[in-house]
Amino acid sequence: MSGWTVAAQWGLEYFVDDAGTSMLAGGVSTVAASSSEITRGRKTRALTQSPTYRIDPEFRDLQVTPPVLTLIHCLKSLWSGEHSWNIPVGTGLTDAGVRAVQLVDAMSRIFGIDPQELPEACAHHLDRRRMEVLTSWCDQGGESPMETLMRLMTRRIMRGTGRKLTSQMVVHADGSVSDPVHGRGAGNSRIVARLDLGCEELKLALQYDGSGHLHRSVRDKDSRINAELANLDWHVVRVAKGHLDDVKTLEKVLLDAVRLCERRIAQRG
Repeated sequence: MSGWTVAAQWGLEYFVDDAGTSMLAGGVSTVAASSSEITRGRKTRALTQSPTYRIDPEFRDLQVTPPVLTLIHCLKSLWSGEHSWNIPVGTGLTDAGVRAVQLVDAMSRIFGIDPQELPEACAHHLDRRRMEVLTSWCDQGGESPMETLMRLMTRRIMRGTGRKLTSQMVVHADGSVSDPVHGRGAGNSRIVARLDLGCEELKLALQYDGSGHLHRSVRDKDSRINAELANLDWHVVRVAKGHLDDVKTLEKVLLDAVRLCERRIAQRG
């Protein structure tokens, strides 16, 4: 098996529900015309030499493609228009580009891969320059497709401020910060919060609140985190799906937050 079928086997939680079943085999390549058919890719000599894995405990004879080759097949599917999902406007990228970034973010997180290693790893199957451009937008700190969207949108908005937001920044009880995902700095005290996006210079935190944050236990935890961050002089902005559906609203909220943080810095100085 190959493509999105195997991405789900490897643990990809998103994007795969409405993707067709695909496999590699000898003979003629075919694209499924309905959900009851199978997309059949041609198993070339190069693919024959690639290792396969058996990872499904219920179907022990099922052979699947390795992680990087699975990612390659999924990227080809996105770029050809064979598979897609809805994308809001406001990232500065094409819809196919956003989908590719979301996919690479997710696969990088699952396998602990640095996206910057992918152009070399995929060089025999995908255009290297195209992969270099793609991975320049990727970040293994993106823990969900919506967090990836938020990062892409805020990256475009923040470009004119001269400030940068870092994914999965960790704030500690002593006020220090660390960046475990990107290997910069380490804190020694209790963790107060892991920020979806954070700017240490401004002490500005962005947290994406999906539907899971509506549960009372999660809301209570969020409130405690907000209070602790505020006591450490951090300004917290909680972003919801409505912000990502209306980029002008997100832009106003974010730029207002940046100006507020800059005023606070000036007053302290």
